[in-house]
Amino acid sequence: MPLKIYPMLMAGVFISLFLCLSACSEEKPDELQIRELIGQAESYAEQRDSGALLDLLSEDFSGRNHLDKKAVRG
Repeated sequence: MPLKIYPMLMAGVFISLFLCLSACSEEKPDELQIRELIGQAESYAEQRDSGALLDLLSEDFSGRNHLDKKAVRG
């Protein structure tokens, strides 16, 4: 194999490998996950569904003045 073709072949192999691995990834980017969560919260708020809205809070939620998920639920 001529030496000029070898680097191009290796670059092609690495690019193909990268594309295959990135295509197999199913995890959404953090920004997209956050945007979806905000959209979901907005929808619940518009529907006045406080239970579903509170379900979006994590169990270790901590707000101002020592407010936690249990205190928010009332």
